[in-house]
Amino acid sequence: MKIFYIVLAIMGIVLPYWAMFSSILVDQYTVSQFFSAWFENNAVRMIAADLGVAGTTFSAYIIYSFKMGRGPHPLRYFLMMFGVGLSLAMPMYFLNNLKMNTN
Repeated sequence: MKIFYIVLAIMGIVLPYWAMFSSILVDQYTVSQFFSAWFENNAVRMIAADLGVAGTTFSAYIIYSFKMGRGPHPLRYFLMMFGVGLSLAMPMYFLNNLKMNTN
């Protein structure tokens, strides 16, 4: 599982930034156009809503796990989630949680 989480974390960095930079450099979007495109149509709104609910669920889970003494401190995962995305924060959390529970 360790390698699996590491691969997902790498993909969680590369794929979102590749999409963002492609939109800005290839499609010539400004940064504001890039972010406003999140709500351009129902399909993209559905994905934004899905990620919002998933991010809120993940946030509640990592806070609860930490308070119960069963998970790592959540601050670094919030920084990953807001700095890169849920696609990085989640596999890194599970990787670190796996390490905590196997030691």
